[in-house]
Amino acid sequence: MITIENRHIRAAVGQNISIQCHVEAFPEAVKYWKKDNVQLIESDYKYAMTVFEDSTSSYKSTMELLINHIEPSDFANYQCVAKNEIGKTTGKFQLEELDKNLARPPTFDLETTPGIKFGPGPPDKVELNDLCPPAPICQTTCPDTQKYSQSCKSGLYSVFELLSYKSLDVRPLLSPTVYPGLHNRDLNCLVYAVGKPVYHKSVNSTYGSWMRDPGPSQIEFGHDTIWTTNETDAKHLLEYSNKTTFRLSILSRKYELMYEFMGSAHVVFNGSFFYNKKDEPVVVRYELISRLSTEKTLPYAAINNSTGLYSEKHNYMDFAVDDNGLWVIYGLANSNNTVVVKMDAKDLEIQYAWNISVSHRKAGEMFIVCGVLYVVQSNTETTTNIRFALDLFTNKRVEVDIPFTNPFRRTTMIGYNHKNKELYTWDKGNQLTYPIRYHDQGLANQTNKEEQGTADSAYYNQTGFEVD
Repeated sequence: MITIENRHIRAAVGQNISIQCHVEAFPEAVKYWKKDNVQLIESDYKYAMTVFEDSTSSYKSTMELLINHIEPSDFANYQCVAKNEIGKTTGKFQLEELDKNLARPPTFDLETTPGIKFGPGPPDKVELNDLCPPAPICQTTCPDTQKYSQSCKSGLYSVFELLSYKSLDVRPLLSPTVYPGLHNRDLNCLVYAVGKPVYHKSVNSTYGSWMRDPGPSQIEFGHDTIWTTNETDAKHLLEYSNKTTFRLSILSRKYELMYEFMGSAHVVFNGSFFYNKKDEPVVVRYELISRLSTEKTLPYAAINNSTGLYSEKHNYMDFAVDDNGLWVIYGLANSNNTVVVKMDAKDLEIQYAWNISVSHRKAGEMFIVCGVLYVVQSNTETTTNIRFALDLFTNKRVEVDIPFTNPFRRTTMIGYNHKNKELYTWDKGNQLTYPIRYHDQGLANQTNKEEQGTADSAYYNQTGFEVD
């Protein structure tokens, strides 16, 4: 439910004005502002947006839009929107011009009743006994905990379950002498917070991807260019020149791919589209300018008839890009283990590959920032956590406990954009971004090729099963 004080607001040219909406929503809603019910408002020199949380109630908040130095074009209709998995509610305002040269304001037939409400109200209050039934009689013997295990798993994430109740085992996928090795990372950082989701667009499609190129800007494509894929058309990549055309679904280019893609965890990097070739353990690099394709088969990739990646099981390969370049995450064939491959984005050479004893099917999603692999517990729980992280440059687990939200309870794609320091997600057809915060760890933990375990002894001294 959204409550506003007055639907009509008047201001003079040159003034600054603040508009507020009081929101009551559970689960917590994604909040945003629109102008004339078309333009999605973003913070810039003209607009400043703030959300004030109610310290006395977890489901109440106040949205504020500040419009600076009003111009004639600012007199329009404005909407504050709150959207969650249950539905969407819109509060409506009309900003009208007040001529400060008049002796008195013009006489409009204005609706001035305070407390105008939009959307359904809260449910009726119930008796305390209805919410809290009498306590059960204590048992003299311990109950069977087996039947409670599933509900406990959904509420409390178990890192031991992710590791199949064994110690963490990280090893090269093949003998380390096969790989040329990694360059020292340019940025050594550790994520400590993921911000609240920011709404951009919504489509009627559970699976899809939307991407921006975090590589160096290219003349052919602007900084704001956005690319998307659609689950119903695996033969084409769609391009939008900027955020406005993206939101209005106005195409600038439509690329016909040589090979169909599979899944929705693709990336665009350095002017190329990287994706999983349909029904094959193959990475395809499609150059957007030349429209030529290059292929690379990944070793021991679970594909086709195998169970898919993560708990969603929709993807077989998850592509990632950070300051270090291109990565691919996939499931190891005939195993629950997770494989991470670092690739050269130009020639698709495998620089290094890790075989990690993390059961990817127990994970909701994964992403990589600064060479650290992060595991999101659930992609369907509204409130979840990131409690497992692995530094791929040191092969050591990092202690993290980062809250994460799936506001629409069906996140099927997470990608990191290191240029904007944001996570890009696809949640039940909603395209969202999350700002992230990280600590710069400096150069203290930088490693060279030998420290990454390139000696043959590092391969044979590992425990657990080996890949022939």
